[in-house]
Amino acid sequence: MGCIKGMSVCHHLEDCERNEPQHVGYGPPTSVVITVFALMIIGACCLFGLASLYSILRRSQVNSVETTRISVSETRAEDEEGLADSTSESREPLLAVHEALSASRTSLSDNNSSWRKVCRRIIFVGFLSAGTILGLMFYPRFPDYNVCNREFQWESVLHSILNLQPVVEYQVLLSVINENRFGFLLEEGKLYFHHRGLHVGSWELNQTWTAAAGAISDVIMPINIRPGYLEGLAMWSDFQRDKLVFLINGTIRGTITYGKYKIYTISSDVPAINFVVDAEQDRRLCECKDYFTNDTF
Repeated sequence: MGCIKGMSVCHHLEDCERNEPQHVGYGPPTSVVITVFALMIIGACCLFGLASLYSILRRSQVNSVETTRISVSETRAEDEEGLADSTSESREPLLAVHEALSASRTSLSDNNSSWRKVCRRIIFVGFLSAGTILGLMFYPRFPDYNVCNREFQWESVLHSILNLQPVVEYQVLLSVINENRFGFLLEEGKLYFHHRGLHVGSWELNQTWTAAAGAISDVIMPINIRPGYLEGLAMWSDFQRDKLVFLINGTIRGTITYGKYKIYTISSDVPAINFVVDAEQDRRLCECKDYFTNDTF
C-alpha cells in the first residue's frame, strides 16, 4: 500500500512493499527510437545519393569512350565508302531497322536495371529499419535496483549483534526495475555477505520470484547474519563510524519468460559488490521515498 498520503513515516517494512508490480513501460523511450531511426534514414539516403552520383559519373565516362569509338569507326567507314557504295545502298534499310531495335533494347535494359537497383535499395532500407527498431526494442538491459530499508531499521538490527551469540535474521526490501520486454523468473539464488574478509551472513531464495517485464517489482529478502562475538563488535564499531561495508557475491539461476512462456534458462555468478550499510542510497524506485532518522520519532 505504501505510505499514507500526508504522512512521512512507514512503520513496517511491508507497508513499503508493492503488492503488484508497478508498470513503468519498456526501454528505450520512443524519442530515442525515433531519433535513431531518423539518423539511420538520413545516413542511408546520403549513402545512396553518393552511390547514384558515382553511377552517373561512371556512365558519363563510359558514354564518352563509346562516342570516341563510334567517331573512329565512322572515319574508317568514310574511307571505305567509295568502295562499297553499291552494296551499302542495298542494305541500308535493314541496317537502319537493326540499329533501331538495338537502341530500343539497350534503353529498355537500362531502365529495367535502374528500377531493379531502386527496388533493391528500398528493400535494403526496409530491412535495415526493421532490424534497427527490433534491436532497440528487444536488446536486453540489465535490471537496476534500490535497497529500500530505512535508517532506524539498520540501527535496530545492528543493536542485536551485540548479544553474546549474535544470530540475526534481517529483512532487506529491494525494488527492481526491469525495462525489458521479457520477464525474468528467479528460481534459485544464494548470496554471501563478508565483513573484513570474513563470512558473516547469507541469503537463499525460498520461493520463486518474477521480475515483471516493463515494471518495478518488490521483494523482501530474509538475510541471516551470524558473526562471531568479536566480529559482531567490529561490525558495530564500523556501523557507529558509518563505515560498515559488506562485500556481497553469490549465484543465481532463472528463466527468461515472455508472458506465460519460458524461453531460456540461465545461470550466472553475481558480481561482487560493496554495500555500505546506513548510507543513504538512491531511492527513486522505492515506494517509500524518504530515508528516516531517529529524530523522526
